[in-house]
Amino acid sequence: MTPLAAHEIDERIERWSTLDEEHLRDEFAELGLYDGLPIVRPTPQMLAAFLDANGLDGSEKIEPIPPRDREASFKALALCAIVAGCAPHHLSVLRACADALGDPALNTRGVLTTTGSAAFAVVVNGPAREQLGFNGGANCLGPGVRSNAAVGRALALTTRFIGGALPGITDMATIGQPAKYTCCFAENEDENPWEPLHVERGFAREESTVTLLGIAGTMEVVNGFAHNASDYLHSLAGALAAPHAISPTDDPLIGGGQPVVLLSPEWARALAAEGLTKRAVKEEIF
Repeated sequence: MTPLAAHEIDERIERWSTLDEEHLRDEFAELGLYDGLPIVRPTPQMLAAFLDANGLDGSEKIEPIPPRDREASFKALALCAIVAGCAPHHLSVLRACADALGDPALNTRGVLTTTGSAAFAVVVNGPAREQLGFNGGANCLGPGVRSNAAVGRALALTTRFIGGALPGITDMATIGQPAKYTCCFAENEDENPWEPLHVERGFAREESTVTLLGIAGTMEVVNGFAHNASDYLHSLAGALAAPHAISPTDDPLIGGGQPVVLLSPEWARALAAEGLTKRAVKEEIF
């Protein structure tokens, strides 16, 4: 299996649009681009609609994407969005994600080529959450909402098609994890008693943003016996110690990292009601 050069993707788009889904799926699989899920055939009309809806020139190049640092056209990015099942308005979110992949602070190459199980999670903040239909409420990490499922998958396909992260060749994950298919969700800003993530990171509340996280997996923390902030935070702190004991997150040999905690609205409200700020919670559990 030989990874396609970036220019080959652009050259093949026109031919791919003429294949039926079965033959297109077979060719993607042969090239190591297929993720095993059903695909949408990218017709010329769909490609034009996606680009026009976002005011993009299909021939214009995007920034190089690791691990092979390849640049491709916006048409190739639209292809990934269509194949993944996105709607045209989702391309703006995927474009922001693609831009973020080039940020050295994200360690994109490390996430995509590790023998560990790292994958990308996308967090959507601001007005785009509701305008584009992202779920930040019940089951936000699960199935049922097109925006969450399709955009997360489109990003994963982008790292394959354009970045060249092919399983067994450049993506060397020993076991992997479900988030390598898709992981995208919105922050539940409406029920958040504190400042949302993008405001904490210096953006205005009315701005729409995406934040990419390199995640190693999830751990559910349940404490049905906690009656106050101290009890609950003790459980959280104990859970955070477990992955650290197995694989220290501050070990420079494995790329460093930070824990990410998702709180239910119920506990966020309870902690805030006891006078705790988000910073105070972090200081308590970290």
